[in-house]
Amino acid sequence: MEVSVIMGVYNANYQMLEQAINSILAQTYPYFELIICDDGSTNETYQWLLEFRKLDGRIIVVQNQQNEGLASALNHCIEVAQGELLVRQDADDFSAENRIEKLIQFASTHPEYGLISSNIGLFDTDGVWGRMNYPEQPQKDDFLFCVPFMHGAVAMRKSQVLQAGGYRVAKETRRTEDIDLFMRMYANGCKGYTLEELLYYFREDKQAQQRRRYRYRIEEAKVKWKGYQMLGLMPKGVIFALKPLIVGLIPQKLLNWLKDQYYQRKID
Repeated sequence: MEVSVIMGVYNANYQMLEQAINSILAQTYPYFELIICDDGSTNETYQWLLEFRKLDGRIIVVQNQQNEGLASALNHCIEVAQGELLVRQDADDFSAENRIEKLIQFASTHPEYGLISSNIGLFDTDGVWGRMNYPEQPQKDDFLFCVPFMHGAVAMRKSQVLQAGGYRVAKETRRTEDIDLFMRMYANGCKGYTLEELLYYFREDKQAQQRRRYRYRIEEAKVKWKGYQMLGLMPKGVIFALKPLIVGLIPQKLLNWLKDQYYQRKID
């Protein structure tokens, strides 16, 4: 099975970008292509990517002439991807060295799953400080409570992504392109699975976790409303579609505690 790692980048931090790319190039499973789309960066990101490309022939660099958002950048990557398994990687996170090996082993032996992920580690400038655990076999109802997959941690069968129409480029999906795609894939009959191992590491400051802007929560509510309709989760989905608007009013400390409970988030 051929593997394409896809990454969208906009005005990257060099050190973070280098860590993300190196974590892919150092994988124990070496047979992949790493496709990176620069989404119209206004700093030196594109030039950095061209320099990285010189170091390893597995790197393919594409570019959007203007900033169009992550959904558009990832669609650009998918257009040129040769692999049937699309492995996501964000430009400010990193992967465990055996991540692709574990994902492809599972994908090859379990063709019934179109979305495969793992549990994740949380890290900041001081190192890994915690973890998040996700449902092992997320069902449609899991989308009511929270997103049952970390976007950067997933692997997806390209055929099922294309069947769902790829990432949807719209104002309301600027920060919710993952939720929108996953729900459409599930509506098409896709099944997902989460490996219990920590294979992906997500950058999150332990002391100063960021609150999503309220306008993005309004867009998230719109996306979830449509998604719940497709998944047949209405009318019980109404209150959960409005949940992002309610969550936006919750104090940050309480919100973090709720995340700890839902994701069984462990702090080291």
